[in-house]
Amino acid sequence: MRHPSLKLSGCVFFSTAVLLWGSMQPVSSEEMIHIDRFISPEVCAGCHSEIFEQWENSMHHLSHRDPVYTRVAPFFRQGLTDAGEIEEAESCVKCHTPVGNRTGFPMKLSDDLSKTPEIATLGIQCDYCHSAESITRIHNNGLVLKPGMGKMIRA
Repeated sequence: MRHPSLKLSGCVFFSTAVLLWGSMQPVSSEEMIHIDRFISPEVCAGCHSEIFEQWENSMHHLSHRDPVYTRVAPFFRQGLTDAGEIEEAESCVKCHTPVGNRTGFPMKLSDDLSKTPEIATLGIQCDYCHSAESITRIHNNGLVLKPGMGKMIRA
């Protein structure tokens, strides 16, 4: 039997690799998901407390609030005039706030991130990664998600 941390490490590596290959293309209407479908990580903590504690103190959890991201990304966005560079700079939210990006806000870095729905501010979270049903491509964040289908009771 494999050690649980090896399985978690593999999931983290795979999820990170898929997310990092995200493109600058906006989320299509077919990929858009209603935010209420995502389960709060606190629900997962009821059965998976050790994994929740690991996540809670991780950069995955802090990806939306990471001070380097919240200060440096907007700094690099300033003054850009090339359309491709602007599009690339605006795409940071795809990885730093993936639930928000898949549910409609924020769609780009220049959106008012203070208006991000609470569950989306929790960064890369349980239901985002564990709701992946398939991958349509290894680039352009090709995850096909079906969130909220875990064995749980909604909080």
